[in-house]
Amino acid sequence: MVGVIVGYEMGSRQAQSVKVTSIADEKDVSLKKLEEVYNYLEERYVDEVAFEGLTDEAIHDALKALDPHSYYIAADEVKAFNDRLDGRYYGLGMESLTVDDRVIVRRIYPGTPASDVDVRRGDEILAIDSFSLVGLDDEGRQALMERFRAYRNREIQLTLRRSTGEVDRVRLTKSFVGVPSIDASLMVNEQTGYIRIKRFSSETYREFMAVLEDLCENQGMVHLIIDVRDNPGGYLKQVIDILSQFYDEKDVVLTTTQGINSRKLEYKSTGKPFYVIENIAVLINENSASGSEVLAGAIQDTDRGVIIGSTSFGKGLVQERYELVDGAEIRLTTSRYFTPSGRSIQKSYPSATRSSADTTESYVSSNGRSLDVHCGVVPDVYVKDSLWTDELERLFLSCYYDEAALSADSAAVVGLIRDCMISRTSQTVEEGSLTRRTILEQLPPGEAWQELYKTDPHIQTAIDHLETPSLLQSVLLQTEESL
Repeated sequence: MVGVIVGYEMGSRQAQSVKVTSIADEKDVSLKKLEEVYNYLEERYVDEVAFEGLTDEAIHDALKALDPHSYYIAADEVKAFNDRLDGRYYGLGMESLTVDDRVIVRRIYPGTPASDVDVRRGDEILAIDSFSLVGLDDEGRQALMERFRAYRNREIQLTLRRSTGEVDRVRLTKSFVGVPSIDASLMVNEQTGYIRIKRFSSETYREFMAVLEDLCENQGMVHLIIDVRDNPGGYLKQVIDILSQFYDEKDVVLTTTQGINSRKLEYKSTGKPFYVIENIAVLINENSASGSEVLAGAIQDTDRGVIIGSTSFGKGLVQERYELVDGAEIRLTTSRYFTPSGRSIQKSYPSATRSSADTTESYVSSNGRSLDVHCGVVPDVYVKDSLWTDELERLFLSCYYDEAALSADSAAVVGLIRDCMISRTSQTVEEGSLTRRTILEQLPPGEAWQELYKTDPHIQTAIDHLETPSLLQSVLLQTEESL
């Protein structure tokens, strides 16, 4: 022990006190300190140091300490990350998930390699080429899937166990797969249309206009319900382009962004909508974030429509993309966004900047009605979300992908899953929520919502408000409702 201490003392240098007098000085001292640590690692550390990985970890942790939404992307992950954000990826055209240590095919996209060779929903992936997935722990499975994702321009063999128990092998090659950001559009009655946007990718505005054209020109839509429940956000430009379709007036402020090092920018309507849409309802929940909140906040503040659901997530920060010397990227929070009335909906978070939400200000809409200031967008009409917990979701998936449930007649599936879930949990399994969740798992989203809208309380509340003038005015004008 004495030798260790003596050795440490002999190898150390005399620390010197540095007085920091400005932000520039603080930065210089911090960089110098980091350089000194790396020098010590290179000269004195017991083993060889992998500096690239160490730097990646350091940058990741530094950004994480700033706010919840700044992050680092390693060079070898950038392309796949950006492809996913753009709604496309290089793959087989299927979604999979791990259920009870089994990797299960959950969804197949039409016109993709997986659909071409008859991969089916509910198939268990037993092996990729000669590498078995059976019996692997989470770390081993993740390592194998990472290897699989790195495959390029080569044929892949999947070993599958079908829901019937039969084992098949299929061979296929990856290609670029486009995943639509709008997964449902339909008329819920003669006057009112419904569009569900699951994220704002680089193609969302184009997809939105395509379905809007069909609803308006071919199906006679007058009113519109926009569903952004569980939508995590995406590209701001796509949100602004969609919002512009709802305003006849030019230069209506839709959102504003500003930061200490970013000038104030106002995003305004073009005044050139392609279609006439009378009344609008936006459906939100606690998982509606970022771009979804920009959309809901603009509609609410300008009294262009009614917001229905539960208070949204509370992400009012804007990230920009910056490339680093080795091809890695950071997504850095550069500004806050504000709704047209000036509200910031960012919730408080522990960070190096000690940020906290300010809810002391008061704001009003275009019609002069008082707006709630909160961590997120507070709906005009509250509709309780289903009490479907993460624990229930895991249990549901485990029971749903049990072979008995997959091979059962569709009418009996809900009963089988209910009995399975009740046997494994002390929580109450509400029948309506279970039926809804089963339909969403069984059918593609477009087909599922054709069945679900009649029993969805959010959609039915939206229809009531859109098609009852006095009810809508009671919200937007804060008048007494008189039916």
